[in-house]
Amino acid sequence: MSFYIKDFAVLPGYQGKGVGQMLLMELQQYLLEHKPADWAVSLELISTKEAVEFYKKHGFEERPCEWDGPGMLKMIRNKVFNGGVAMTRLYIVEGLPCSGKSTTAKHIADLLEKSGKKVCFFDEGSGNHPADYEYHVYITQEQFKGLEKTMQVKIKQCSTKNKDGYVAALSAFTEVEQQQLLSYKIYDFLPWEMEKPLMLEHWKDFAQKAIQEDGIYVFNCVFLQNPMCETMMRFNLPQEQIYEYIDQINQIISPLEPMVVYLENDDVEKQIQETAKERAGWLEAVIDYHVNGGYGKSISASGFDGYISCLKERQRRELEYLEKSKVHSIIIENAHRNWEQSYKMIDDQIV
Repeated sequence: MSFYIKDFAVLPGYQGKGVGQMLLMELQQYLLEHKPADWAVSLELISTKEAVEFYKKHGFEERPCEWDGPGMLKMIRNKVFNGGVAMTRLYIVEGLPCSGKSTTAKHIADLLEKSGKKVCFFDEGSGNHPADYEYHVYITQEQFKGLEKTMQVKIKQCSTKNKDGYVAALSAFTEVEQQQLLSYKIYDFLPWEMEKPLMLEHWKDFAQKAIQEDGIYVFNCVFLQNPMCETMMRFNLPQEQIYEYIDQINQIISPLEPMVVYLENDDVEKQIQETAKERAGWLEAVIDYHVNGGYGKSISASGFDGYISCLKERQRRELEYLEKSKVHSIIIENAHRNWEQSYKMIDDQIV
């Protein structure tokens, strides 16, 4: 069965405020709620050439037309899993710094808990993350042999051992010990050829454990932001290689029916500057990280403007990846301009 949108427009004075996005999502939600569960229906329209990217961002596929704007098509269906309707077991909130990821992830976790779900919420920097090595070290067997005996004992007590070395959370060590181990930190110091298999193995361990549980996980920023910071900002790998790596993560977690909530931000400079007022020393540190990383150096990035250029390109790539990969996602445009409306759009997709 097909449904055709004859006219879809937003008055000029209300454009750029998320109204079109909200209307489109409400329409799709209506179709999901009123169609038979085992039916797949198509939603079709003829787009103006200027609006093509808007529809593509929301999951429509382009059908080019030489004499008019292209046709746009999106299939609306319930996913089927083990004979029933699939349930998302992993929600991941993504976006640039200061876009509201932490508060949005917490909002989703609270919403799920209120609906009676068992929820495991992991925010950025929350400690021993089940799928990320945000503040961990990796010490090879050879490196381990060169450490002092007291440190060797502590590492054996606090680490997880694999065939080639030890993985340990820096939080398990004293400040003095952390300084001694900092050069073994996975993020920021480990070569990519060693980091990549470690990270993928960690994702596999998480997915295998999570699929056996009855709870729902809510993560902040580990699917796009952290991989982008390493592969793009630090190592400046080719885009194809970056997308391939994120694809590998996506394949690993696919049994959990993941959903990405992406907070797109057109006010990057303003949001960064406002947040910097509340975080002493933070802005200087992130500028240094970005402009002196592999990507920053490749574009001769410098100072605040260079940092913003890095962020805008990262957002472009993340949105491009979501579009190309067909990851189940919703993109909320400029949520900070109207949090009430943005949360309603998210809530409608979750409960």
